[in-house]
Amino acid sequence: MTPNPPGGALARTTKPRGLGILILLFFAAAAPFVAFMLNAFSFRWFYPQLVPAEWSLRAWTRIAAPRFGLFPALANSIGLALLVTLVSLAIGLPAARALGMREFKGKRLAEFFILAPIMVPALPVGMGLSVIFARLGLAGTWLGVALAQLVPVLPYVVLTLAAVFRGYDDALEAQARTLGAGPLRVFLSVTIPSIAPGLS
Repeated sequence: MTPNPPGGALARTTKPRGLGILILLFFAAAAPFVAFMLNAFSFRWFYPQLVPAEWSLRAWTRIAAPRFGLFPALANSIGLALLVTLVSLAIGLPAARALGMREFKGKRLAEFFILAPIMVPALPVGMGLSVIFARLGLAGTWLGVALAQLVPVLPYVVLTLAAVFRGYDDALEAQARTLGAGPLRVFLSVTIPSIAPGLS
């Protein structure tokens, strides 16, 4: 008869316990979403009822009414999100590459100014931006909203991509250029695929 290996009994008891903890955490995280969905499709739901007494799509039909402007607001939100993402990548990629792969004088100062918008409390930053944008006529415009969202987004983009570029080897780019690839071809065929995990 082969004796149990040391710690075998402990492993058998800890595995179900860990699985139970994961299940509890899953239900704790999912509970607010379940309650939200039940409320979204209910008409009357009062304590101590476990489930709504009446089901209805009334809330959805009211939100979808033209006077609420749901679909134009959704289109604006998606458009702004795409615009801010593209601009933040266009600015953040070169900055992150320089910070991640190069050592230069004033690097710490540059990092400080990049991180300043997220180190300063949001209220004074927002108030300052609103005053500046009002004077420039950007308040309430697409450009103004995109710039206001870009301020807190850009530091995170630069920080994330700078960490990716710290382990990046640009020798592949040099080889591609040696083989005759132009800057755009190198960027699309070598750089982007290499840093794709960091972009996602």
